[in-house]
Amino acid sequence: MTPGATAVILAGGGATRMGGEKALRSLRGRSLLQIALDTARAVCDELVVATGTREFALPPGVMAAPDAPEHLGAGPLAGVAAGLAAASRPRVLVLACDLPHVTPALARALLVALDHADAAWCRHDADEPLLAALKRDAARAAVDAALRAGRHKVIPVWQSLNACVITGAELAALGDPAWLFANVNTPADLESA
Repeated sequence: MTPGATAVILAGGGATRMGGEKALRSLRGRSLLQIALDTARAVCDELVVATGTREFALPPGVMAAPDAPEHLGAGPLAGVAAGLAAASRPRVLVLACDLPHVTPALARALLVALDHADAAWCRHDADEPLLAALKRDAARAAVDAALRAGRHKVIPVWQSLNACVITGAELAALGDPAWLFANVNTPADLESA
C-alpha cells in the first residue's frame, strides 16, 4: 500500500455499448467495480468511486463522488474532477472500472512515478488515459481549468502537467500491455475477458 494515496474508481459512464450498468457486470464472480476496488485497495489507503449520476451500494469505507451538476455530460474528466474534490490524500490513482486486468504492481509503479512528476500514465499503442497517477492539487487545478474552458479530453490535461509516461520495456516488465489494458466495453468483451 502507498500511504497517502486515494484511489478514484471511474464508474459513472453511460455504458451504452454494454447495455447499461457496466460497473455492476460480473467477471469471474465479482463485479467490475469490485475488481477495481480490490486492485486499488492493494495500493491506496482511501477509496472513492466517481459515480456520475448513478447511485451504487458501496462497501463500508468507500466514498461516492457524484459528478458536479455543472460538469454533467463532460465524460470521464467530470468523474476525475469529482474524485479529486473528494480525495483527502496528496496522491491519487485514477482507475476506470472497465480495466479489470490492471495489477497492483502497475498501479504502484504509477504512484511511485509521482516522486518526480505531477502526472503519470502508460502508453501502449496509444495513451491510456484512464489509468493514471496524479498529484491531487496540481491535477485538480488543471482539470478544473479544462472543464471551465469546455475541454473534456483527458490526455491533454495530463500533458499540461509535469508528466511521466511509462512505455516500452518498462511497461512490458509490468505485464503484457495488451492484456493489462484490455477494455471491457461490450458483452463480447466481457465474455472474452
